[in-house]
Amino acid sequence: MNKLLLKIKRYIVVTIASVLAVSTCFIPVASADYSTGVGLAAHALNAYYQGWSYVYGGSSPGAVDCSGLICTYNGVGGIRTSMLASSPESGYVYNGIPNIHGLGLYQPGHVGVYVGGGMAVDARNEYYGVCYQSVYTKSWTSWFKVSGVSYPNTGWVKFQGDSYYYENGEYITNTTREIDGGYYTFDAYGKSDYSPDDSAYLATDYSSVNVSSNYSYQNDSTSEDYSYNNDDYTYTEPQSSSKSSSKSTKSSGTKYTALYNGYMGKDVEKLQKRLKTLGFFDTDVTDFYGSVTQSAVCEFQEAASLDITGVADEETLKAVYADDAPMYQFNELTLGDYSDETLNIQTRLQELGYFYDTPTGYFGEVTAIAVSQFQSANGLYSTGVVDSLTSDLIYDEYAVANPNEGTISYGMKGDSVRAIQQRLIDLRYLIGSPTDEFDDDTLDALHIYQNQIGEVQTDYLTSEQISALYSSTAPKSPDYDMLKVGYIGDDVKDLQIKLMALDLYDGLLSGYFDDATRLAVTAAQKRYGLSQTGNVTPQLLEKLTNEQLSRSAQANDDDVVMSETIAANAFESAAYINGDSVVLKDKSAQSAVKLILLAVIIFMTIVIVIMLNKMKKTQLKANAYSDYRNLRSTKREKIIRR
Repeated sequence: MNKLLLKIKRYIVVTIASVLAVSTCFIPVASADYSTGVGLAAHALNAYYQGWSYVYGGSSPGAVDCSGLICTYNGVGGIRTSMLASSPESGYVYNGIPNIHGLGLYQPGHVGVYVGGGMAVDARNEYYGVCYQSVYTKSWTSWFKVSGVSYPNTGWVKFQGDSYYYENGEYITNTTREIDGGYYTFDAYGKSDYSPDDSAYLATDYSSVNVSSNYSYQNDSTSEDYSYNNDDYTYTEPQSSSKSSSKSTKSSGTKYTALYNGYMGKDVEKLQKRLKTLGFFDTDVTDFYGSVTQSAVCEFQEAASLDITGVADEETLKAVYADDAPMYQFNELTLGDYSDETLNIQTRLQELGYFYDTPTGYFGEVTAIAVSQFQSANGLYSTGVVDSLTSDLIYDEYAVANPNEGTISYGMKGDSVRAIQQRLIDLRYLIGSPTDEFDDDTLDALHIYQNQIGEVQTDYLTSEQISALYSSTAPKSPDYDMLKVGYIGDDVKDLQIKLMALDLYDGLLSGYFDDATRLAVTAAQKRYGLSQTGNVTPQLLEKLTNEQLSRSAQANDDDVVMSETIAANAFESAAYINGDSVVLKDKSAQSAVKLILLAVIIFMTIVIVIMLNKMKKTQLKANAYSDYRNLRSTKREKIIRR
């Protein structure tokens, strides 16, 4: 039922939106005198601040789609489905966006409104609603003058409480002008430091003349981002004049012009040089304020305890050029550190093939080794410490990846080393338990393995060699069958069973060759007149096996004698019970039944004796296996605790 209601609701919304979309196509276009670019920009910002919702096809205040945001301002825009085609004038964004409030912005399937200062407003989707962001955060392809909107050619306009002055169809920026007897300074956003009399706004010349843009596109590989060059991006000191008013007197003197993402000029170059001196800017100096410069400004603002905005406003610039400006301090990462930055470093080193474990954020020896290898491969001093230079290079797109990715070498630590050690232990090149450190013992075991397969001794294993080591064809150690202290396996357990059967060993049937097993082996070697080394040779195993078989045969003979004795006793007991009535030669039916019963008793007795003997041996093996499992479990717990 709920799903049905939801479908009905969606159908109604889409229907209403469609009707609205069609109806707005017939809204008469307002006159240019009534609808202005500044008015459209203010309308778009108002939608953002009031939190208008996105509704597909919507064109009513409070519920709009992308084109609905525009047409709800006095019905401007022309054909909603093709506002760019309806425009009297347009251009490409890559050639720069003119300094005009209320321009339309276009990308395939979407439109928005340029509100000046590098910012735009658009009704994006149901999730984001109406957005207010930098124009460069979205892939706009074209700008256009909205049909039905009048844009100023010359004169003063007021927008969001600030005053702007238009010349040749654009508001002026980064300059000081004498206008009607007064001096006004305009910042990078076009805002004037003072407002003229109210009568000045009435004299604004609105015109439909084409915009003469001074922007040109540059694609310099050394730049941080697309560079937009404006010939007006020069700062002029206020000049004294007999026509200067009190306003111009107040505006005289050196002032810092705010810089922001997208700005270009000598002021940006100067800022970058200063930030480079302070250690916040570590790339080539350009004259364009892009994402790299913005990031450097954010880092400086954080160091200077300023609001982190990424905009080099007057307060930030004063702090940048101050004699006591803070220097960049890089916190080196070293053993024992635990941080998000360490996690990022580990993740990046893993991408480059130096770090093989799971990133955790803890800077341990495994991380230090990975850092050291990265430094060596990239021409840095191999310290294992992440200093500023190492950090920059790790994140650099030209960082050299591990030329021997997958190689496990001497000195490394981690799970990958532990796995190799366990394999060498299984093949009995290495004795003991894995430690996860590629130490001297592991290196010695590797050399023995390399000799066995006919390879040159090295202090590392490549990824191909590691695969061969794990394969079923990897050869066992030449001493594989010569059991000795430290070996673990079923063959060790079988040895312990043999020694126990010969009363030479009374320890656990653990499958681990410990000192107790070694003493039992030494005793056996002494019994057989062999060299008392404590290591098990095939000769000793043969003698132990023969003696065990001999004792087993004797034990079986004893069982047969015992069975016969029991049977004889049973026969005598049966005969005693029946007394003189038992006559073997009696052919009567009663005597035959008694003889059959007696034979069954004798047979069952023998079977029981044999079964008891087998159960005894089975229980012995079960106890031995249980002891072995318990020991292995104990060893694993010790390893985990370590």
